[in-house]
Amino acid sequence: MKHRIGILLVCLFAAPMAAAQDSGWFATAQFGVADYDTTQKGRNTFFGDTDDDAFAWAAGLGYQINRHFGVRAMFERATGLATINRCPPGLVCPDVLILEETDFNNFSLVAMPRLPLTSKTSLYATLGLQYWDADSGPMLPDDDGFEFLFGGGLDYSLTRHFGIGAELQASTADYIAGRFVLRYSF
Repeated sequence: MKHRIGILLVCLFAAPMAAAQDSGWFATAQFGVADYDTTQKGRNTFFGDTDDDAFAWAAGLGYQINRHFGVRAMFERATGLATINRCPPGLVCPDVLILEETDFNNFSLVAMPRLPLTSKTSLYATLGLQYWDADSGPMLPDDDGFEFLFGGGLDYSLTRHFGIGAELQASTADYIAGRFVLRYSF
């Protein structure tokens, strides 16, 4: 009887401690390449046509609710995307080339379902919403909006607090980013 009570007490105290190790706050720093391919409709004569790759960085803060589900808020920035002018359909425009750089900012909130593969490795998906803002130079139009965001990644825990990974994200704003992820769990 004492043996069964001892096993029951170990199970009662060990289960919450194991769950606590699978939950908590985490921060990420991400670096990679972003591709933005769109046409911004302007308020002046020209449209802005962007189809370029650029260096992107991101910083995120999230909470892992349990081993299989978390949430993350993140800011991402890609700078130096080349944007050229384009004449709107049906109009005649002056034969002038305008080349400006576009900066893309992205604020996102995603749900992160997670599939543990081993005790240190897991696959995860990202699904959520983003507010994005594409800032061009003085001549070509800016653009912004709310869009759906989706993607996935692979996470590997080096220690209890540090991890690395790779992530690919895309959005309905024609923005795709492949990033290397550094993670710190509090």
